[in-house]
Parts: sequence; structure tokens; C-alpha cells
Amino acid sequence: MVFYASSSCLADEFSSQPAPGASEYSTGYTNEFDQYKKQVANEFETYKNIVNEEFSRYKKEITKNWSDGQMAGKKRWVEYSADFKTRKIVDFEKGTIEIQMIRKKKDKHLDNDLIHNLKDLVTETNRTAFSRDTFSKRVEERLVSAVADVKRTDSMAEAPIVTEMMTGTVNPTEKQVDQAVNDMKKNGVVSESAAKADDEKIVTIVINIPNEALQKKALQQMDHVKKYSVERQLDPSLVYAIMHTESAFNPLAKSYVPAYGLMQIVPRSAGKDASKYVFGKSMLLAPSFLYDCENNVKMGTAYLKVLSRYLKAVKNEESRTYCAIAAYNTGTGNVARAFIGKVGMSDAAVVINKMKPQEVFDTLLKKLPHEETRNYLVRVTDRMKHYEY
Repeated sequence: MVFYASSSCLADEFSSQPAPGASEYSTGYTNEFDQYKKQVANEFETYKNIVNEEFSRYKKEITKNWSDGQMAGKKRWVEYSADFKTRKIVDFEKGTIEIQMIRKKKDKHLDNDLIHNLKDLVTETNRTAFSRDTFSKRVEERLVSAVADVKRTDSMAEAPIVTEMMTGTVNPTEKQVDQAVNDMKKNGVVSESAAKADDEKIVTIVINIPNEALQKKALQQMDHVKKYSVERQLDPSLVYAIMHTESAFNPLAKSYVPAYGLMQIVPRSAGKDASKYVFGKSMLLAPSFLYDCENNVKMGTAYLKVLSRYLKAVKNEESRTYCAIAAYNTGTGNVARAFIGKVGMSDAAVVINKMKPQEVFDTLLKKLPHEETRNYLVRVTDRMKHYEY
């Protein structure tokens, strides 16, 4: 089987092949390529439809109680209780934690309730969070039933969500947890607001996460980053900078593209390419698999390795890094367009190789099709300097 990459990489690689002749091999290759593209498109369309349907369903359940209908994102983890009367919101980028509880207006003493929820948050892991994530579990169950090759896990490695940020350690004692909860309650700002029901109110506590906490989250992934950076021959600072920019080290990051986890793996592109590289065949990666931190870093670095293969004609390492960063966000097709106005990295590399690295960077900033990718390139390159240390 020929190694296939993401949609943009597919076009680049296929266009760089010799013009097909009338041979049986060329016909077979073309048929296999077309069949693969159709399979990828159909499977991802199924995945996307499932996500959209379950998103709408879950949103309706939330808005029965919560007017704003807040849901999880790339850098914000949002968890609702089974009855949708309590929610936890951790904003990894802004550095805030919110506990919000819908309670009867007549309820006056809610300290025990608040302490219980704070303690639960401080000790919660990604495995526990996934077991409570109705939306992601529904998506996964339907996906497994609808698509043949789905990679999931029943043994997600436990990783704390805010434990080390609020206690200073990944494995705190009960005393350390109690102290952290007391500090959070003491330093938090409590307020009340109107709920949807006339006889209810929303009690909210907002807590600031310590400034150094993000660094603790980064350190939590150090072993994984070192392991797979060496294995894939990647710069660890690049892996860290992408992780920071994609999720701010939120292990339960999700966007409704869909994309999941620390390095925001998109099943249609990065997931397919990385699984082909790691497992020898393209598979759809389920939420449970990508919410495991090591799996996510493994697949994110595999995708970077795949991209490096499609950029191998770019000779200067610094120039190649700039192109890889942009490609991680938008695909190699759009990187090529920035230099030659069309897909085809082989032709684009000829132009790139005549430029100095700073000229490559400036061209990408000026001509990449999407503003999001241009901003992404700046953020990742700036953060690489930080993670070099």
C-alpha cells in the first residue's frame, strides 16, 4: 500500500508522481488512489455527521438549565453533572476555574456542596472526566457501530486535570488536597445570578489558577514529548510549542471540527496520516484514544513526521520548520500556494530553496490563505524559543 497523507498532502504527492502510462500498474495505482479517497471522504463524513447530531442533542440538554449553553473547547474544559445542575469550567488559557451550581433560591448554606465540587475537581483525572463526558461517549459508541476501522482504548492512562496546578504535585496527599480546596474557597470570588427557573439561582465561585501552573502542565508531558521527539527525530521545543498553541495543555481539548486532545488531532487528516505511520493502516481515532495523553503526543508527533517527509525537498532546516508549523494547521497544499499559487510541494520547494529562512517566514505571513494560520505560525515560533529552555 502506498503511504497516503492528508487531503492537501495527497494532492501534492499525487501531482508529483510521473505521468501515468497505460500499464496495468498505473491503472491499479489510480484505482486504488481513487478508492482510498472515496473511503476517507465517506468515513469522515459519517464521523462529522455523528458529531453534529450529538452536538445538537447535547446542546439541547444543556440549555434546559443553562441559558448560555457553554460547551468544552480547545482551551476550556467544561463538565456538567449528570442532572445538568452543576458545571465546572477550567480555562487553561485565561487561568481561571469556575464552579457553578443551580440551586433553589431558598437554599442558604451551600458550603458543603461547594467544597465537595472543589475537591472532586482537584482530584479528577482525564479517565474519570471521559467516563462523565456524555457527548464524547455517545459519539464514540455511534462511530464504532458505523465505521470498520476505529482505534479506541479501554485503558486510558490516568492524568490529572488540575491537580498539580492547584496542589503543586501530581500525587497529593489527602491533607494537600484539603489545603488546596480551602485555599480555593478562601481566595475565590462567590456570586449569585438568576437561573432559568424562577425559583432557582446560580451560585458561582471563580478562582484564579497560579501563574506558574501552566508550566506544571507542560512538565507533566515531558516524558512523552522527549520519548516521541527522539523517536521521530523532532525538535522537542516544536512539539511543546504546538501543544501549547493548540490546547494550552488541556488534556480534554476538543473542537467540533472534530479535533481532540493535547495536539488537537483531526481524524480526517492528522489522525488518518498518523495512524498509517504508526499502525500501518489508516484508522479513525476515537475520542477515548486521543484523550490518553501519551497516545495524543504519539499521534501528533507522527503527523509532524509525515509532514516532514512531504517537506523533505526544502533544504534549509529553519525554512522547513516554518513550513511544517504552517502545514500542521492548514496542510501542505496551502503552504505550497503561498509560494507558487497552487498545490505541489516539489515545485514550491524550488522557490523556497532560493530564499533565506526569514524570507520564507515573511512570505508565509503575507501569503498564507488563512489569517488563523498566519497567527498560528507567529505564536508557535515565539513559543519555541521559550521551550528551548
